[in-house]
Amino acid sequence: MHDRSSGRNVLFLLLALIGAAAGQTLNFQLDIITHTNSAAQLLLRDGRIHAATSGGLMTWSPGDGTMAVLTSGEGLFDHRLTALDITDRGIMVTGSLGGTLGFIDMASGAIRNDVNLAGSPIVAISAVADTVWALSRDFVSVFVYSADLGRFQFRESYQEFGAAVDAFTDIQLFNGRVYLACELGLVSASSDFIRTNLYAGSNWTVTEVVGGQVLGQLRDLAVAADGNALLFSGSNGVFSMAGMTVTRLSTVTAKKLRPTPEGLLLLDDNNVLRLAGGTVTTLHDLRYATVNDLIVDGNGAIWVALERRGLRNLNSGERVVGDGPLDNYVGEMAMDSRGRLWVASELRKEERQRGLYMLGESGWVNYYFSQGDRNRYFNFNSTEAVFEDAGGNIWIGSWGGGMMIFGADGTITPVNPMADPGIAWVFSTTRDDTIAIQTPPELRTVLSAVSATEVYSLVTDIFFSPDRQSIWLLNSAATNNRALLQYNADVWDQRAYQPASWQSFANPEGDREWFEGTVDPFGDFWLVAGTARGGIVQARQQGDIFATERYSETDNLKSNSARAVAADADGYVWVGTVSGLSAILNGTVFDFRENFQPIGLRINDIFVDGNGNKWFATDKGVSILRASGSPFEPASWVDLIAENSSVDPETRALRSNLFVAPLPSEVINAIYVDARTNDVYIGTEAGLAVLRSNPFVSTLEDYSRLVVGPNPFVIADGSGARLNFINLVPGSEIKVVSINGQLIRTLNSTDFSEVKGGQAQWDGRNEEGELVATGIYLFLTTNEDGQERAGKVMVVRR
Repeated sequence: MHDRSSGRNVLFLLLALIGAAAGQTLNFQLDIITHTNSAAQLLLRDGRIHAATSGGLMTWSPGDGTMAVLTSGEGLFDHRLTALDITDRGIMVTGSLGGTLGFIDMASGAIRNDVNLAGSPIVAISAVADTVWALSRDFVSVFVYSADLGRFQFRESYQEFGAAVDAFTDIQLFNGRVYLACELGLVSASSDFIRTNLYAGSNWTVTEVVGGQVLGQLRDLAVAADGNALLFSGSNGVFSMAGMTVTRLSTVTAKKLRPTPEGLLLLDDNNVLRLAGGTVTTLHDLRYATVNDLIVDGNGAIWVALERRGLRNLNSGERVVGDGPLDNYVGEMAMDSRGRLWVASELRKEERQRGLYMLGESGWVNYYFSQGDRNRYFNFNSTEAVFEDAGGNIWIGSWGGGMMIFGADGTITPVNPMADPGIAWVFSTTRDDTIAIQTPPELRTVLSAVSATEVYSLVTDIFFSPDRQSIWLLNSAATNNRALLQYNADVWDQRAYQPASWQSFANPEGDREWFEGTVDPFGDFWLVAGTARGGIVQARQQGDIFATERYSETDNLKSNSARAVAADADGYVWVGTVSGLSAILNGTVFDFRENFQPIGLRINDIFVDGNGNKWFATDKGVSILRASGSPFEPASWVDLIAENSSVDPETRALRSNLFVAPLPSEVINAIYVDARTNDVYIGTEAGLAVLRSNPFVSTLEDYSRLVVGPNPFVIADGSGARLNFINLVPGSEIKVVSINGQLIRTLNSTDFSEVKGGQAQWDGRNEEGELVATGIYLFLTTNEDGQERAGKVMVVRR
């Protein structure tokens, strides 16, 4: 068995986080973590298996057992790949869910992205000579190699076919014609687009019936092993077309065809079949998993791509699994006291039902739930809330399955109204098994379901109230109309099995649905309402009831559709909505506009770190409001956007601290800052990015992790060399002095161009802008709290 850490792609960038407007540069390390175990298509070339996965281009070399993955970190604008092919020039062409094409030089590794089809998911690619055909769901496009430019160029797209056809699934070039498989049957035209006007629907042929045989909805196309026939398969069986003669080879419904000298391999959802001599034989029954594609390697072994389970050699049983989460969509995150990152798989009401992911010392462990009466445990896969109690137990809330407690002792305890047992599938690079789970009788009445006849229960958030020393749950849409649920302890233990430990409270303001909650420094709750009235509700406990105040658009809130809330130590409550950011203090709602607001208006998550810096996850990237500045000053804001960002140039030019990085997506779902390591976890809809040694805002408490280098520091006119100070504490100032005590340069903590959060750089110049001479120089870092760290560096001037 070969298991490789393909899901985590480490990108060391020591000169590449570049400000789009100001040309600013930061040194940093970015880890891109994706789901590479669901491949849409496999391709064999030169003994290596290439897989178009939802988390990038994965290449597996069976000979030496090595794996490589290309993601956004290596330059792909969209690594959610759906199709691939290789041209005669050795250029790998990839198509993505977002419609971006990637042209990858397999020799040099250079990547060029083409966005002409952006917004139209690519379903298939066919490369022939110097032409690349890219098939979208409802049209087909052509790219042609330009010798002058040394690259493939977009030429044209064809959308008129003489009939109302769409739902294309595959493309194949055969005998001078281009064939498209679709829901009506077969669509074709001359592949000579120079001499034939393919814009004209009259030049396309739509074939639904041949010789009295209805082709049906076609899924796959292939050329026969001898090259003399076009093969196609779909809802009405497998067909062969030689000249104008079409023959039904089998009535088997196949989604993939793979011609081999020994016969035609067929693939349905769960079985690999062989069609030879008019007889269909089942070679492999894979009912435990969905099979997306198959290939045959040079040794005659059959490899299959299993949905969420990686690659499998059906002859040897060899297993190829990448280390990563079960899905690219990243929801709420939290780091526990043992250094494990827990990741929910969705945001509120998404119901993607992908399970729960945990990153520990040995890599990713994924949990996926099923079974129970009418497969009710499946609902727990819509995980939303993550919380650790004082005893190291992890509380996970879900949209539909209630709650589960992952005990510090390794146990899994469901909390919901379900009496029947279920199972948890536990999957990693080293584990693939199931364990039985069941809600104890004492915990079946803790949560109220959404109706009296249904066990579907919602726990949309879990948070701790310090002054009450209790844990609170939002039991949203509870049929008992008591959504606020208090557990009168700070740790999960035997008290949880006693009814007296739980107390529920009437719905604030009468609303049934609640999405998120937080506690401010004064002990008040702030709750995001999910009902039609929406807004944010402040709830102050008075005995067994809560006095409430609702803030809405009429109170200057950006929108009644709020999505995130967080309180800081100064008493400000930050509210993210679908239309921008608001802050509330002492009943006053503050508005943020123009350059002093997050880069995107849809705020999906807010995180306040230990030093009071505010982090905003938006639909256009990440924004940071530094605690050291005023929120009404544009210079207090820092923005991080993706390379394929949709932020317009005018907006970029107006943002004083805007940076570009190879994020998996511009849509940021969640954000988390680890105060112990200064790392930033950025959850997107296309994977997780981990920004190491936070270059924007420091969260560290001391200089114990300070790194200064390179040493020796070599400088020269025009070299652009920098001496890097990484892992600074907040408010750091750096003085560089000569060996005899002369002040050479001061890097000021209040100037973001000199000290950027946890990082600073010295260009080897004095205060007059002149390069210093060769010699030993001393540095002293200090901050407002009197902490300091000194050291020396050898400077070599060329």
